[in-house]
Amino acid sequence: MKKTRLFIGIPINKGIIEMFHPLKKKYCHNEGIRWLTDNNLHITTCFLGNIEYNKINDIILQLEKLLSNVVRFNLVFDCFQLSPKRNPYMIWAKFNKDISFTELSISLRRLFKIELNKINNPVPHITLARFNKKIRIDEIIFPQNFPRFEIKVKKIVLYKSILKSSGAEYFQIKDFNTKNS
Repeated sequence: MKKTRLFIGIPINKGIIEMFHPLKKKYCHNEGIRWLTDNNLHITTCFLGNIEYNKINDIILQLEKLLSNVVRFNLVFDCFQLSPKRNPYMIWAKFNKDISFTELSISLRRLFKIELNKINNPVPHITLARFNKKIRIDEIIFPQNFPRFEIKVKKIVLYKSILKSSGAEYFQIKDFNTKNS
């Protein structure tokens, strides 16, 4: 049976994406950093993994039921960081911990029977870049005066991920609106 990689995430609007362009431009000369395309920027809430195509409609129905009760919430930008802290290989735009995000992430993991102990305290973040080669992480300096902003979570999306030699490409399968409080 044919499978595809699926995950659930929060899309990022163009205005916020454009705020990251100066950081990307600053380090675009560094061959060891592979920046994600603007179309691939999102906040992951739950990675489902390789799923058989014939199960996608069932997943959509389960998501419609669960996500119909999710009330809109905001994620507040905290800082840029290298991740994971030990042996980093990514650049994140990290957001403050948020109870609504945590509850959403854990609810999705329970719904799809994903081990909670793997990520029992999810950190909302946007992966901006990955390191292809060994780079000198001490040479990466993040702006200290980066403007604080919020992401209003109005929509949650089921994405498909296609792995290519140039990196993954993400495609929206179905979006689900959150409800007003």
